[in-house]
Amino acid sequence: MDDLPTIPQNPEVEQALLGCVLLNPSLVDDLPPDFRPEHFFRNSSQIIYRAILDIRSAGRVVDSILVEDELIRTHQLDRIGGVQTLHDAMQAGFIPSNAARYAAIVRESSIRRDVIAVCLEAAQEAQGGDFSADEVIEVVQAKLFGLGALGSRSEVKPFRAVLGEVMARLERRRVGELDGISTGLDQLDHLTGGLQPGKMILVAGRPSMGKTALAMNIAEYVARCGVKVYFVSLEMGATELVERALAGRSGVPGNLIRDAYRLQHGDLGAIYKAEDAMADLPMHLDDAPGRTVGAMTSIARRLKSTQGLGLIVIDYVQLLEPDKTSAAKATRQEQVSQISRRLKAMAREIDVAVVALSQLNRNLEAREDKRPIMSDLRESGSLEQDADIVLLLHRPDYYNHADQPGAAELIVAKNRGGSTGTVSLTFDRSTTTFRPHI
Repeated sequence: MDDLPTIPQNPEVEQALLGCVLLNPSLVDDLPPDFRPEHFFRNSSQIIYRAILDIRSAGRVVDSILVEDELIRTHQLDRIGGVQTLHDAMQAGFIPSNAARYAAIVRESSIRRDVIAVCLEAAQEAQGGDFSADEVIEVVQAKLFGLGALGSRSEVKPFRAVLGEVMARLERRRVGELDGISTGLDQLDHLTGGLQPGKMILVAGRPSMGKTALAMNIAEYVARCGVKVYFVSLEMGATELVERALAGRSGVPGNLIRDAYRLQHGDLGAIYKAEDAMADLPMHLDDAPGRTVGAMTSIARRLKSTQGLGLIVIDYVQLLEPDKTSAAKATRQEQVSQISRRLKAMAREIDVAVVALSQLNRNLEAREDKRPIMSDLRESGSLEQDADIVLLLHRPDYYNHADQPGAAELIVAKNRGGSTGTVSLTFDRSTTTFRPHI
């Protein structure tokens, strides 16, 4: 810690960039849209570039005389070292066509300085005792992720560009392509357009309704299509999840897989065939207890940056732990609200679809009609508010074994920007598998 790193900077390139812009102000339009005065290292360069932007925003044509006048008006000329600094910059900017390249170098040095600052701050936080180690790691990863290529995308988009994206999407829809990832359930895909990046999809139901089975069915199908999946299981161990997946793929009842001594030769053949088919699924299972959203986000960022990631599944929201710094005085409802907001933020930041499972409260069981509605969401209305899509799982035979055995409904109760409706499914209890109702 005694040897501080050399600060990345390139004063000559900064001066050349300013000279190019002073000599040919239209070059500002050729610079990256997220290039800012703060990317310059030298304070004088920041002041000059900010003055150039202020003149342009006022609708005036930029030249060195106006820049000098603006600096005098704002009492900044002496701070940059006088008018000679402007003259030196104009003499340095002799290759205007290189302006964009100069800006890239200046921005690169700025990002390197930011990385050093984040790491030094992390070292101080790690030495202190105000935050847990996991929280320090999560904060550092979030800041570093924001500095990288994934975090540097400009949020400002020309209307024409967005219109082009919308029209391209419309043409894809016309030929039956989905906006997002297929769930393997055609009726659900038709209503929702698939699982879309940046969206939070909530799957809710009463305990033992089949939420985990449905989520695993979808996750396995998505992985079979080559999309990488991160499955967080806070209730069930990874081995039990894989046993369920083997049952669903092989068609061998789960109780026979658990009691393997009862398996017949044909059953074993089906299981080994399923094993071969599933061995290379691009799915990561996380059954560590007490996961926080921060810890999950850290893992998801790493997966996204190193090998790609398309879907995160969380089973289930109410078992997530709040971050320690916010948990002390918060009620459980406030904790779940914060968790819900952070799940939505995670979906948008990492640009993946997030499927989060949730419990429903028991009030619905006192009603004559047991079909769930959104107000049955447990502990927090923010789950309903933050989710882009809310799916409510219902099986009539859960309450009465003689009532439509095997029938299931997946109610699309909320679909931001899309249609709602009910998807008819069939549930095979022996293999814990949901299939489209035929």
